[in-house]
Amino acid sequence: YKDIEQYNPDVIIWRYTITSVPGIFNPKKVCPRVQFISEHQSKEIEELRMTLPGRLLSPIMKHNGRKVLRSVDGVIGVTSEITEYELSLIGRDIPSFTLTNSIDVEQYPLKKPRKVTDNTLRLLYVGSNTAEWHGLDRVLQGMADHRNTIRLELHIAGNVSGSIKKLIRSLNIEDHITSHGYITGEGLDVLFDLADVAIGTLGIHRKKLTNGSTLKVREYMARGIPFIISHKDEDLSPDFPYIFMAPSDESPIDMQAVIQFAKDMHASGEEIPQQMRTYASEHMDYRVKLVKLIEFINSLHHLS
Repeated sequence: YKDIEQYNPDVIIWRYTITSVPGIFNPKKVCPRVQFISEHQSKEIEELRMTLPGRLLSPIMKHNGRKVLRSVDGVIGVTSEITEYELSLIGRDIPSFTLTNSIDVEQYPLKKPRKVTDNTLRLLYVGSNTAEWHGLDRVLQGMADHRNTIRLELHIAGNVSGSIKKLIRSLNIEDHITSHGYITGEGLDVLFDLADVAIGTLGIHRKKLTNGSTLKVREYMARGIPFIISHKDEDLSPDFPYIFMAPSDESPIDMQAVIQFAKDMHASGEEIPQQMRTYASEHMDYRVKLVKLIEFINSLHHLS
């Protein structure tokens, strides 16, 4: 509030976070004329309900959240599904905008095409952790079910949860898994160059979502590696050729189908990485997104 009084802004964009809701943040208390926009990355109450403490707290948080949203003048959602969800909670006809996630494409090196010289399919998962909605367990189950002469390897670049470690042991697939821990820079670049297919988010339905806008997908696109997801991404057409679309359910990933997908990608030639990167530059780069964001902010400000 002191910063708001000092800078007297025209517009505030607030990244909505459920943990801040009990404070009932309302910048209009100190700056009545400000245009207040809340920005949302998930269906917060549905995500909260994924844990037992969250389920117990969710009625209170939903009530308090509605109090917070009474003061907003506009809403930004990372998918149209989330935008519509927030508008339904607000219950007012206010301006809204869907702004999918973006990255700086130029920060990511282009993947070098891998020459297939062995009988191994190398999968790569990248993430700071292995949260439940990432759905990595579906890949592990699929690997355990796999019966083929093609050897499967999964490289995990990120912190592995205790539940995933336990699942790997119970499925007896330790020899197929390499955990590299949290890794960045040249070490991560090498993993991308050695991989055939990357693993995107495969459990977003666990957050009661059908659409997603994950940073994983944007990094995979910028680097130019085909990948697996199980949700709709509004920056990609449903028939985008470099995606393996898995069912949005609890079924194990069909590894035989993934192997065929990888073979098709290799057969398509070495131009795939550059084609994916070009698409990312045109549709997923922050420079493209910011233009649209500024247009929305200006339109909202002119309405006041």
